[in-house]
Amino acid sequence: MKSEKLYGVFTFQEKKYPFVLEKQILTIPQIPFQYKDDFEGINHIKEIYGFTNNDRDVVFLGCEVLNNGGLLSFMEVKLSILGYIILQNDKTTFDKIEFYSEGINGFYSPRNAYQIEDDEQMRGTGITLRDAETYRRNYECKILGEEINIGLNIFASLNLAFERNVMGTAIFGRTV
Repeated sequence: MKSEKLYGVFTFQEKKYPFVLEKQILTIPQIPFQYKDDFEGINHIKEIYGFTNNDRDVVFLGCEVLNNGGLLSFMEVKLSILGYIILQNDKTTFDKIEFYSEGINGFYSPRNAYQIEDDEQMRGTGITLRDAETYRRNYECKILGEEINIGLNIFASLNLAFERNVMGTAIFGRTV
């Protein structure tokens, strides 16, 4: 997940709550003790629906109520989340979720998407994108009786604009 902040309002048990999401912590700011009892005895919430301050639907997944029992728990309610989905419209279905994680990169490396070319002296001479079919993985599973196709793929983008230094951009050194 990106480290951007999201602001908005979500609904839980027919009551609306303001939220701030930063990293994987969903914080409900409050006047002291305002919402504390609303989450008493609740440890896990499967999903929470809401909308962001720029009027986009959002779903928070795998929410765990954090209760440290200290003074701070009376000032704000915090939940850790496994992830979130921002929907493009009011539909609750989606076609694609994008994840970024060092952990995901560890077991399914983006290096699968390209081949480094070298010469006899083992110097890198270029990068070639492999055919997407060679590194794409598709899985079929059944969730709550529904057959779902899940794909694991790598997004590869080469930008050869002179002002951008990204993978695939040639940088020539100069002497002064």
